[in-house]
Amino acid sequence: MTSLLLRQTRQILINVTTLLSLSAVFMLSGACSAEADLSASDETSITAGVESIIAAANRGDWQAWTDAYAENAVAMPPNSRPVIGRAALQRLLASLPPTSDWEYDVIDLDGRGDLAFLRGIFTVRMSLPGSEQPTTVSGSSMYIWRRQSDESWKVEREIWNSDDPPPMP
Repeated sequence: MTSLLLRQTRQILINVTTLLSLSAVFMLSGACSAEADLSASDETSITAGVESIIAAANRGDWQAWTDAYAENAVAMPPNSRPVIGRAALQRLLASLPPTSDWEYDVIDLDGRGDLAFLRGIFTVRMSLPGSEQPTTVSGSSMYIWRRQSDESWKVEREIWNSDDPPPMP
């Protein structure tokens, strides 16, 4: 009986070891398959997407701004909870004080396969309540873009911050 138990235990260990080995091979083969870098066409499409966002911002057209975003996009504004989805992002943008003169400079754009990241810096003029003159706000942002099934690129995730320190109480 003991030898039967030992054989069964040995067979179970062999099966588990085989399963783990096969799992590792499958995981490594997926990790080692290098996806193509972004093509020049991909970079052009993403850069054009950024330009369309800035043009929409300068017109105050929040619908056009969010057209560059995936339906389930997540934006992470400073000092706030994440904003999930296009409709919520449109509400956030519409709640901003009056803005003008949006500018955006792409610093880094890179990616693999269907994902790309873009890092940049922005400036915008804002007419803050109680202030006689508009103020210039500058900051940094990071976007994650994903290629869609129709080959277009949409923003999936965004986070930004201001270069200015937070106001002190």
